[in-house]
This record gives sequence, structure tokens and C-alpha cells, in this order.
Amino acid sequence: MSGGRAGDLVEQALTALGKVVLWCLSVAGDDARLEREVTRIAEALDEVLRAPNGLAALEALLRYLVATHERLDVKKVGRILEKAAGPRAQEVVVTVLDEIERRGERRGERRGRVVGRAQTLLELLEGRFGALPAKVSARILAADEATLTTWTGRLLSASTLREVLGEASGRASAAQRPSARKSRMPSGVR
Repeated sequence: MSGGRAGDLVEQALTALGKVVLWCLSVAGDDARLEREVTRIAEALDEVLRAPNGLAALEALLRYLVATHERLDVKKVGRILEKAAGPRAQEVVVTVLDEIERRGERRGERRGRVVGRAQTLLELLEGRFGALPAKVSARILAADEATLTTWTGRLLSASTLREVLGEASGRASAAQRPSARKSRMPSGVR
């Protein structure tokens, strides 16, 4: 059997959703092909949309395309898919894109809070223990929110930087003991 004939048989055997999914997999990460070839799946996509769970399938496909085409703006991926899917898909595309954007904004806000907490903790630690080793600063900036909360709580009662970070307590270096350096805080404010 020739390769062309086998390809035709596979094409005939696939459901519309199977064709669309295989196409999405084949263009994953290739933005130019996504734009150039999207009309190839128009007929299959229309058939998918007419199926009972067609809109849910479109939503899953859109999420996949957005995830695999990170260099493209989310709205651009939606416009490309709308070109093939037509007006029937517009509401789903808009809804999914809005949700993806909101999720991204929430993730950005959450990351902003974590960075802010890390910076505040760094300032407090420097105020109490003096200049921090670069490794410690990097560790704090890379920490998650729960870890930062733990370290901030420990700062209130710890006598060394190692105690704040939960490291095995050994002999603290002079830089780690608050009493071993000139305090930046007014007397009586420790």
C-alpha cells in the first residue's frame, strides 16, 4: 500500500475531533504554521462545534493552543482559531480568553505579593543582622510564600540568621548575631 493511500485511509478513519487534535499537535509551538494552516481544519472544526460537546472540545483546544504558542498574544491565538471556526465559536473563544487572562493576572498579582514579602524580609534581616551573604539573599528571593511567612515569624525571636532560616544551629558568626554589630535601630527598639 502506498504512503499516500495509507494517509488517505487514516484521514477517513479519524473523527473530526481526531483530525483537529492531530493538527493542533502538529503545529504546537510553530506560530507561522498555526496561522498559515488553520483554514485546513475549518471543515473538521465546524463538525466538532456541531457535536453535543463541541464547545467544550473547542475550549480544550483553545487552551492547548494558547499553552503551546506562548510567543503569540492570547487574543491573537483566539483570532486565528475564530478564522477557522467562524462566528459560532466566538463566544466560547472570548470567554476562554478572558478566563486565561484573569488567571494570568492573578498569578502575576500573587507573584508580586511574594516578591514584596521577600524584599521586606531582606530589609528586616539586614536591619537586624547587617549585610546578608548573596546566597542568603538569593534563597529568600526564590522562596515561596509559606516559607517567607515562616522565616518572618522566626525573625521575631531568633538570635541568629541561621535560626531565622531554620538551619542547624552551630556557632553563629559575628555577622549573624545582632549584638555583634552596630545596630541600625535606635536603642530600646529591638
